[in-house]
Amino acid sequence: VTLIAQVVLFAASVFTLVTARRWASGASRKYRTAEEARIATGRPHDAIDSWDDLSRGDDPTA
Repeated sequence: VTLIAQVVLFAASVFTLVTARRWASGASRKYRTAEEARIATGRPHDAIDSWDDLSRGDDPTA
């Protein structure tokens, strides 16, 4: 059982090393700032975005 676990762990390590360069780098869309999101989408900040800001706890009047 231990030998099988070691082989699986070794295979997973090799797989990780081989494929790691193709993984997406950087933060996901969830962690972008409002300005980064606006630039990424290429559209102005609208009412829906304002509601999303409120849901995240951002104060639009500050």
